Amino acid sequence: MKLPTVHSGKHLRDHRLDACRGLALCFVFLDHVPGHAFSWLTLRNYDFSDSSEVFVFVSGYTCMLAYGGTRRDEP
Repeated sequence: MKLPTVHSGKHLRDHRLDACRGLALCFVFLDHVPGHAFSWLTLRNYDFSDSSEVFVFVSGYTCMLAYGGTRRDEP
């Protein structure tokens, strides 16, 4: 498996990760609004985890993609 490298110059982003983080933040907001009609869509009703844990996981994965190659390039 090839590890991703840090991109210099052009800032390449994976917009799918940004979309997942944005959706997780919307779900966190819906979980905190009492009596909201769309609260049944959130993960806390279907799983042991909730949307904040998904947000933290995707953010950590994004940091690994952004900064994971810096330690490998050091002597």
